[in-house]
Amino acid sequence: MQFRSSSRSNARIDQAYVYAELGVRHAICLTHQADSWRSLVSNGTWLSDVAVDGAVYSVAGIDPDDGDIGDDDYSHVILTCTSELDGVSRVVQVEAAPEPLEIMGAAVASKGNFYLYNYAIIEGDVLSDSNVIRYSSKYISGNVTSRQNIWGFTTVNGTISSYDHTIDFPTRTAILNFFIARGTVIPYQRTLYNRVLSTTSNPFGQANPEGVYVMYCNNRRTDIEKCRITGTLVIIEASDGEIEDWNVIKAAHPNYPSLVLDTYSNYEIILDDDDGSYINDGIICTNELYLKDECAIQGPVISLGNLIIEEYSVVTADPERPANPYPYCVEPHLLPVANTWREVVSE
Repeated sequence: MQFRSSSRSNARIDQAYVYAELGVRHAICLTHQADSWRSLVSNGTWLSDVAVDGAVYSVAGIDPDDGDIGDDDYSHVILTCTSELDGVSRVVQVEAAPEPLEIMGAAVASKGNFYLYNYAIIEGDVLSDSNVIRYSSKYISGNVTSRQNIWGFTTVNGTISSYDHTIDFPTRTAILNFFIARGTVIPYQRTLYNRVLSTTSNPFGQANPEGVYVMYCNNRRTDIEKCRITGTLVIIEASDGEIEDWNVIKAAHPNYPSLVLDTYSNYEIILDDDDGSYINDGIICTNELYLKDECAIQGPVISLGNLIIEEYSVVTADPERPANPYPYCVEPHLLPVANTWREVVSE
C-alpha cells in the first residue's frame, strides 16, 4: 500500500486524510440511526468502497475486548478507515464509545425530588427529573437543573434552569442485571459488620476479580457498619437499611460505583468524616436515599427516587466520571473517545 508518494501534491495527501476521517464519522453516524445497531453489524467491514468526490473509503469495526460487538450494549469499538484518492492512501483509526448520559457529569442526580437541608454542600452540578428544593443549605458550586420546579436557591455558583425534556436515567433492571451477571453472591447479613471485601478478600467464599459482591435481602433490612470495601457492593431487595459508624468504601473497577442500593423503602447513609469515613466512586439507589450527619461522598450520587441530603454532608463531583461512565449510564450510539484519533502508517 502506498502511504505517501513524492509525486503527489501535499494537497492530495491532506485530502485523502480528510476522506479517511469522513469514513470514520460516517460509521459513527450509522450508530445514531438505530438503537439496535449492534445487531446489524459485526466484527469486520462496516462500509465497503464508498465513493465520494473521486475518493473511495472502507471502514472496519472491531470490539477490542472480546471480538463480539453485539454481546453487550456497553463495549467500545475500534474504527479503522482506509481511504484512496488518486493513488494516495491514508488510514485513520479511532476508539469509539457509547455516549455517557448527562447525569455522569453531575455531583448528584435524582429521578424524584431532590432536597437539600441545613449546612450540606454540593461541589458540582445538580440534576433532577422532578423538583429541586433547598432549605438553608450552605451552597452549590455548580449548575442546578430541574425538569419541574426549583425553590429556595440563592447561593449557587452556576446557572439555575429548567428543562423542557426528560432527564435520562438508567432503569433498575439494567443496573441490577449488569452487576448480577458479574457479581459473586454473599449470604444475607442483617448487619454487615467489620468485614473486608475486595478483589482479593471475601470472608464468605471466593473473591470476585472485579470486587463485585451481591447480597439478596428478600425484603429484609440490612445495615453496614465498620466495613472496608474496595469494590462494588450490590444490595438487592432490601426493605430498608443504614450505612453508619466507621466505613471506607470505594470501587475497584474504574467504571463501577462503590454502592448499588436496591430497596423497597428509603436507605440512609449516616457517616462522620471526622473518623475517616468516606464513600468514593459514586452511589446508585433505586429508591429514596438519605445522606445525613457529615457524609463525605465523591459522586455521582444517583437516586431513581427522591434524594435528601442534609446536616453537614458534602458531595463532590468526580471530574473523570464522564470519561469513565458507568456502563449502563450511556446512550446506545457511539462517539469518538477524546485523544484516540491516530493515523496508521504502513511499514
